[in-house]
Amino acid sequence: MPASSVYLRDIAEIIAGYTDLTTEETEYCYSALQANSFSDTDVLAPLQTMYRPKEAAEKAFVRSGDVLVKRLNPNFAFVAGNVSKLTIATQSLFIVRPNEQVLPEYLAYLFEQKEVLSQIEHISGSGLAIRAVTKDKLMNAEMPIIQLEKQHAIGQLWILTKRRRRLLAEYTAEYERLALVLSKKTIIDGGYIYGNAD
Repeated sequence: MPASSVYLRDIAEIIAGYTDLTTEETEYCYSALQANSFSDTDVLAPLQTMYRPKEAAEKAFVRSGDVLVKRLNPNFAFVAGNVSKLTIATQSLFIVRPNEQVLPEYLAYLFEQKEVLSQIEHISGSGLAIRAVTKDKLMNAEMPIIQLEKQHAIGQLWILTKRRRRLLAEYTAEYERLALVLSKKTIIDGGYIYGNAD
């Protein structure tokens, strides 16, 4: 292993999401993060309320700075912001909790690089291949470690890239909405944008 790399298990705790969550009401109620709760533009959808027959462990609650990685077809990571409610992860996710040696945003950036993805993925299934992540592969992934100030710079660039992608998606959606409105108006007004047909 290169001197500048460490195993993920040495710089972060890996916590598997719960498998026994249900929508049927029981004594213990939580907000649940799922694989479809966040997008590649860092947009967090409203979380679903789910229940457990037993109380969740303290360390299983999602904390600010936790990095969420999907178990299946992981192509982007998510950094948890301020978590106000008791929130846990479903079995579709791993919680990666970095220690003081690595910044969350830098770690999330690494999870989106093909060099790291190739270490943590296992290809399975026939026909349509499924890329699955196991806890063992995560723990033993080699992660390049650099100075914290450089980690911060890369992490900020990662955040800006997400923001740019989000703004482009919002711009595209608004452009398509306006194009649809203009198209309908054109049809109603007689077939021409700049005036009715003679």
